[in-house]
Amino acid sequence: MTAIEESGIAAVAHRMFERNGVAGQVRLIRGNSRDVTLPEPVDVLVHEILGVDPLGESILPVIQDARRRFLRPGGIMIPGRLVLGCVGIDLPRSSPPEEVLSPQDSDLGAIYGIDLSAHRDALVAESREPAQRQFTSETLEPLLLTSELQVVELDFMQDHDLESFEVTRELLVQRSGTLRGVAVFFRARLDGQVELTNSPFTPSTHWGQFAVKLPRDLQVATGDRVGIRVSQKTTLGARRMSVELLS
Repeated sequence: MTAIEESGIAAVAHRMFERNGVAGQVRLIRGNSRDVTLPEPVDVLVHEILGVDPLGESILPVIQDARRRFLRPGGIMIPGRLVLGCVGIDLPRSSPPEEVLSPQDSDLGAIYGIDLSAHRDALVAESREPAQRQFTSETLEPLLLTSELQVVELDFMQDHDLESFEVTRELLVQRSGTLRGVAVFFRARLDGQVELTNSPFTPSTHWGQFAVKLPRDLQVATGDRVGIRVSQKTTLGARRMSVELLS
């Protein structure tokens, strides 16, 4: 068995292997998988490159490279499929702009004693996209206005070109209110029955959900259908999901 890990958690993994008596059974490689070469292909490839934004850690380019170079013909991937979903919400109007745009800037700035406002300014200048904010299932639940919407299901055994990714869908309103944002989440299919998800309709995980504030508010009533356009955007080299109103 071979494990590949780029971050400092690799050292923790090594100690866990030792303390559980399997260090001799696992070959741990410290590095980026795209820079690693294996001596022979594998039958099963297990991966977890999932962020609060399902596309935020460049999951598709990494997985597609690993599949082509590491996986034996007829092998399997776990998870094998990824569902991108979203739900319409009523964002609190009182949220401070700094918190909505980049909740980590102030925390990291305080820790390291540096001014990170240039990062915030660059995001605004580069993307001109609505602000983002992170939630948990518990804090998001009172804000939900629509049912869960499946945007697209990606098969990791196939190549996907997200540079041209764009789909139009409709949100079904379940509760009247003011639609001010959309929360985005994922459902990772581990097999035919088991899934890993940060859906706001399930108990909270360490991921939480991120919400995109829409450029304008929309009054909605139960039963309304609201058209949206979902695409991938690249901002300062980082991939993320983007949601726009059609009406």
